[in-house]
Amino acid sequence: METVDYTELPRIRFAHVFQAEQYEFLMGEAPDRAEITYIADGEITVRREGESYVLHKGDVLCNLRTAPLEIRAPTFHCHHTVQFRAAREVLDAPGALRLPLITRAQDGTSRICELIDECIYRPTGQKGGAARDAAYVLGILCEIDRVCRSARHLSQNAGTLLTERAIRYIHRHIHDPIRLSEIAAHLGVSEGYLCSTFSANAGVSVIRYVNSMKLQGIRELIESENVRLYEAAAQYGYSDPNYVSTLYKRTFGHTVTAKPNRPLSSGEEKREKKKETT
Repeated sequence: METVDYTELPRIRFAHVFQAEQYEFLMGEAPDRAEITYIADGEITVRREGESYVLHKGDVLCNLRTAPLEIRAPTFHCHHTVQFRAAREVLDAPGALRLPLITRAQDGTSRICELIDECIYRPTGQKGGAARDAAYVLGILCEIDRVCRSARHLSQNAGTLLTERAIRYIHRHIHDPIRLSEIAAHLGVSEGYLCSTFSANAGVSVIRYVNSMKLQGIRELIESENVRLYEAAAQYGYSDPNYVSTLYKRTFGHTVTAKPNRPLSSGEEKREKKKETT
């Protein structure tokens, strides 16, 4: 989220429709330029400052060029873009424009898309010059700001819904290796946003929740079904039983053991003794 105020009238540099079977581009920093894009078809992935976002049809990208932005589309996609130039300043004030990098279609972007298209398809030779350009751009920016402010009122409910969706994904894939990046991509949000939202609503981090759910299943297999650690770990998507053993002790307060009545194998006994001496 960037909160800015423009100190001069925006001037449009270009407005166009672009489509390609594959697309890869890196936009550098340019503090006096910005692009506003909506996805008309297909999807693209953008990456900025280590965070990745997947944009689908109707999503809006507002790139203020404050940091390099990678854009990739491995399959066909179409986007509509307006690029403009204007000096601006960061201003955290009630009247400043609130411009998130991504505005999702479900938040209500139809009017933003319409305004971008009005700019692209405006009649040639239209009078008004700089004032007309400014009216187009400021209209788009104000609509993004309006959608953003409206969405903020629903942020708490949205956070709860996002957390519930993440938990459903985790339980559906509990026997597979689960990566934070995969959950975030499935939900269409950044890893950072998922982490902060999940922690705020679930009271625990995403990774800790995943490990806790998997370890409970592993303990059940070990204690009730006499399954060896490496076998139980494999059933829950872990490839390193030593890592699981460390997690297990940290979570349950004791080392992994077999069913109480079953004696340890010679290999297990040696490992346990080695742990006790370290």
